[in-house]
Amino acid sequence: MKQRRKLLVTAMAFLVVGGVFLGTVANWQAGLAQDRTRSTAPLMARGFTDAPAGTVVLFGEGSTTLLELRVTEGQHVKRGDVVAVLSNYPLADIGVRMAEAELAQAQNRRDGLAAGIRVTKKVNVEAGGSADGLGDVKVASKNKDPAPPKVGISEQEALVRLSTEKHKLKVIEMQRSGVPSDEKDLEISISEQKAERDRAELRVLKETLASDLAESDTDISIKSAALERARVIREQGLVRSPLDGVVAQILTRPGETIDRGIVQIVDMSQLRVLADVDEVLLGRIVLGAKVDVVFHGETTIHAGKVVRVAATVQRMASMGSLGSGSTNLKVVQVEVVLDDPSQMPEMVGREAEVTFL
Repeated sequence: MKQRRKLLVTAMAFLVVGGVFLGTVANWQAGLAQDRTRSTAPLMARGFTDAPAGTVVLFGEGSTTLLELRVTEGQHVKRGDVVAVLSNYPLADIGVRMAEAELAQAQNRRDGLAAGIRVTKKVNVEAGGSADGLGDVKVASKNKDPAPPKVGISEQEALVRLSTEKHKLKVIEMQRSGVPSDEKDLEISISEQKAERDRAELRVLKETLASDLAESDTDISIKSAALERARVIREQGLVRSPLDGVVAQILTRPGETIDRGIVQIVDMSQLRVLADVDEVLLGRIVLGAKVDVVFHGETTIHAGKVVRVAATVQRMASMGSLGSGSTNLKVVQVEVVLDDPSQMPEMVGREAEVTFL
């Protein structure tokens, strides 16, 4: 009797163990089938439109305060268009105009010198007087008469020609004259000395002109460089777009301090769909893989392909089951382009559903 009970207990134990084993095998087979189904099912991920390679935020260099904003959100701009004006621009513009006037004055003086017009040198001016840009002196004192204008090169050349002809005429006159020879020689010598003084004065004027022209050229070079510097400073007061794009966001208003930038401009031709894929499923993503993209609010399926898989893993907050608590998912950003770029909506942050085929 006892032996029969032992056999019965042993048999029941075997049945229980066998049932557990069969259940485990069934669950394992079901898990394998589910894994196979998961591995063959399309992978879906949530994405959004962005242009990481075509987005710029403009700050400006000349000032930290915005004076004028010349664009609105959604406005298309071309490369080089003025987007904003900084507070330093008005003063810098005055500096450019002053530098332009000084350069024009120096160029006029140089042109006058080249034309043979004698320009007097700058001298110390008495109290109340001032000197203009051409070097001519304006004396405020009413008791002194202004100095007579000096003869220029062209006038001196005429004087040289005249004194030369006079000397020739004097020689002929003396040859025909009946005065004593010593008196003839004296008259001819005086005439020759006068002509030589005029020629010497002409040489001095030409040497002075060469020196004045060199000085004037140096002055023009200095003023040209000053004008270029003034223009660079003025240009720093203008904020220009570095690319063709759309003003996606205005970050600073006129009168405000520029902290986060002035505007954000996006080159819409660089728009991509960026999808966040769980790190565990990264092995199913390959470059060039085909994808289907459906933008939020649409039913049209757009064909595309994977062009980039980020090399870094990001953490993304996600709600737990039934909204109980939250968890951090490890995701990898995958960049997708459409086969037909014209179908990409011109909008940053447009949500999309990406299906990896």
